[in-house]
Amino acid sequence: MAAAVLAGDVLVRAWVNGRDDLTGQGGPLSGGAYDKEQAGSGPGGAYVVVSQTGGAGGPVAESGGELATVNVSMQVYSLTKENASRAATALFTAVDALTGLPEPCGDRAAAEGWILVTDQVRGPIAIPQPGVGGEQFTYMVTAMLAQL
Repeated sequence: MAAAVLAGDVLVRAWVNGRDDLTGQGGPLSGGAYDKEQAGSGPGGAYVVVSQTGGAGGPVAESGGELATVNVSMQVYSLTKENASRAATALFTAVDALTGLPEPCGDRAAAEGWILVTDQVRGPIAIPQPGVGGEQFTYMVTAMLAQL
């Protein structure tokens, strides 16, 4: 469990970047997922910064020690309100759809871990300050995720 706890935000970034429907050509998060703000999202694009925001541990019902929970914050940045809102909504929808069927973090053949389910999904929430990279619009999605 320790590896999953320490790498919670890393696994979520790998999960986002491994989803072509989110980050592929023309996807709402075509800029991908990162651990810090980027120089810019580019025209027509958006990107997300994933951070672990809370302690992690195992659920009460899990006694094997392989399942861990982690709280994450996902901030979506874009040059336009429409792109930021569309990308944050797509991310919220994808995260909220995690209902227990294991999803690979990264390429399925070489997955770094697996996300099982989410709880306490919140957002998209507008953040009223511009990003460091010049993005004028930011939306946040937060969630608690259970992962292997």
